[in-house]
Amino acid sequence: MKCINRKSLLWLTAVILLILGGYHLLIISEQISSENVWLGMIENREDLLKHEATSLILIGIALVTIILDYFHKVPNITRKIFLFFIVIFGLNTIVNLFAPTLLEQVGFSILAFIMMILMYCLSKKKEEK
Repeated sequence: MKCINRKSLLWLTAVILLILGGYHLLIISEQISSENVWLGMIENREDLLKHEATSLILIGIALVTIILDYFHKVPNITRKIFLFFIVIFGLNTIVNLFAPTLLEQVGFSILAFIMMILMYCLSKKKEEK
């Protein structure tokens, strides 16, 4: 599978992750109802904050990994972290298919699948020039 230019790929992935981070911050600030996220499993504010904190930490790890990769630091570690995120986004794609809302079923399943593909492309070894 031929992937796009690596720097463009890193930027695209970072922008999507930042948008996702903003979405999670909107959930925390209650601008987006918690009934429409997390498969409707959120029972109280504490559960919501735990789930959202986990998401934001994972987004932060992904962004730090992208920065390290962008500056060509620790390529073996960044590659393994990208592989980890392939699994995370793959599982998220499957779980979202069973969500109670159409937004999660369609929108976030597609987004998670796209992120899985982006992480796959980033996990590939850099081509020698």
